[in-house]
Amino acid sequence: MDASDFAIGGYLYQLDDEGQERVIAYGGHITNRYLGDYLQAVGMAPFVADLGYLPLSVSDLEIPPRDGPKAASRFVEAQQAILTECQDALNQAQQRMKLYHDRNRPTATYQVGDEVLLDTSNLALHHVGSENKRSLAAKFVGPYPVIAVMTPDTYKLGIPPGPQLHDEFHVSRLRPYTPDDSATRDNRVP
Repeated sequence: MDASDFAIGGYLYQLDDEGQERVIAYGGHITNRYLGDYLQAVGMAPFVADLGYLPLSVSDLEIPPRDGPKAASRFVEAQQAILTECQDALNQAQQRMKLYHDRNRPTATYQVGDEVLLDTSNLALHHVGSENKRSLAAKFVGPYPVIAVMTPDTYKLGIPPGPQLHDEFHVSRLRPYTPDDSATRDNRVP
């Protein structure tokens, strides 16, 4: 049971019998609006991917005004107010999650031809030049040229066939290489 089912169940529990019957009558139209939003990864809304159509939501309901009891109109207005409040809360939560995600996201971008160093923290010791202790191994190996940009976060490196490493790495595993022209230092990186 996800959070939306729990919230709807709690809401229905608080209604009287007549209110529950009205909700059940319109139940096919009461959906989570965020499931009708377009998802770029899928290329369509989740409901369209799953069911082949986009069901109606509370905001799509309109009850024509009638003479007599206004209970149905008040019910739809209350549902639309709740829906608007929920949509605002979901938008705020989405913005907050994006802020926290982007805060820790690597911002480095590389172009084809740039030289980078490869982080060795997750590589086997024989790839790093140390057979015994990780603490004695180099923290980065390279420099390796960037051959292709696979995605904004993934780069293909020109790794020679000797180390037998996969040649595509996430940007978080790469560091820019800055050559040191000092004659007094040994600049060889393992």
